Amino acid sequence: MHDVEPYRVGPRFKTDLWVDAKRVAREMKKIARKKRDLVNEYQALTDRAATIGFDDLPDTLFAHFDWQVYTLGNRQGSLFRGAGFFDSKKPKQTFLMMDFYEKHGQHYRLIEREKIIRVAQIRNEGSWRYTD
Repeated sequence: MHDVEPYRVGPRFKTDLWVDAKRVAREMKKIARKKRDLVNEYQALTDRAATIGFDDLPDTLFAHFDWQVYTLGNRQGSLFRGAGFFDSKKPKQTFLMMDFYEKHGQHYRLIEREKIIRVAQIRNEGSWRYTD
């Protein structure tokens, strides 16, 4: 079971963002040891995205994959990506980020595609729950 915690939640956000507390936080901390400024930049992107609304973001920031999985990332800055999906009970209102990683190059490698597939499995199995 994957526990998701509030990350960008509240009335000022058009889309509430919840994250897999263990996976996303752990990966951000690990990458931030060497690239603190870029991780901070990505966190600012999540704030802007939640304020605007994820479904109103351009494809350059919010890419759609098969299985109703999306990635959030800035192509002009770092190649960090947060992979997740919308809560089907609150479509377009609540986004669940289940993984965070750094792409290595413009094309997705096998390991990066496997992360997206794993996020799709979590979504399809419903193996996540909200925690506070």
